[in-house]
Amino acid sequence: MKPGQVFGALIIAVCILAAGVSLRGSVRKSLTIREIMTAPGEPCSIYGKPVKSETRYDMRAARLDFVLKDEKGDTIPVVYHKPKPETFDQAVWVKVYGAYRDGRFQADDLTLKCPSKYITPSTAPGKPGDKTAPYAAIGKGA
Repeated sequence: MKPGQVFGALIIAVCILAAGVSLRGSVRKSLTIREIMTAPGEPCSIYGKPVKSETRYDMRAARLDFVLKDEKGDTIPVVYHKPKPETFDQAVWVKVYGAYRDGRFQADDLTLKCPSKYITPSTAPGKPGDKTAPYAAIGKGA
C-alpha cells in the first residue's frame, strides 16, 4: 500500500470512531419499566399511560412529576424538569426519553399521543354533520 492510502484509511477510521463515540449517548433503547429498574443510568425510553391522579406540576420550578403505567401494569415515577407540554393533560399515551436515577425516571424529553389527533373527521367537533358543532345553531334561526 502507498503511504497516501494508509493515511487515508487511518483518517476514515478516526472519523468512524469519532462518530460512534459522539452518537453513543443519543441512541436510546425502548425498554419496559422492569428492564429500566435493572439498568439505572442507561439512556432509554419508555412508553405508557400517565396516571392523572398522580400528576403534579410546579410552575415556579418548571417541574412536572407524574407516574407512568406501562401495558403490563407496572408503574414508575417520572420527573421532567421543563415546562409542562400544553397537551399533557389530554395525552392518553406518553413516550418518555431519559434515564432511571435515584428511584425515578429522569425525563429529558416527552412525546405525547393525544386523542384529539386521532379523531376521524366525521366525529371531530365543528365538522359537517356534527350535531355538537360550536356554531351549529347559527344557521337554524337560533
